[in-house]
Amino acid sequence: MPDATRALEARPPVAVGKGTAVRDLLASSPAARSLYAGDDLTDLDALRVVDVGVAVRSDETPPVVLKAAAIVVEGPVALADLLAGLAVDSA
Repeated sequence: MPDATRALEARPPVAVGKGTAVRDLLASSPAARSLYAGDDLTDLDALRVVDVGVAVRSDETPPVVLKAAAIVVEGPVALADLLAGLAVDSA
C-alpha cells in the first residue's frame, strides 16, 4: 500500500491507476486539451498522460510530483485561481 498523508490507500494488485483511468476517459472525450491537478505520488501517472499536469505544492508534496508537472501552484487556493483564469479565458 502506498503511503499517503493522513490516509491509508489500499489498491488491488492490478496495473490500473489514475493514469489508466484518465487515459481511458480522454479516449472517449471530445475535449481538445486535458488538465490534471494532483499533489501525491498516486497522481504521477495521471500527470504524465494529460496535456497539462499541475502539481499542487504543500509541505508534503513529493519532489518527484513537482518535477513531473508542467505547472506548479502554491496550494489549493492558487489552483482555484488558475482554474478560474482558464475558465474566463475560454469563455
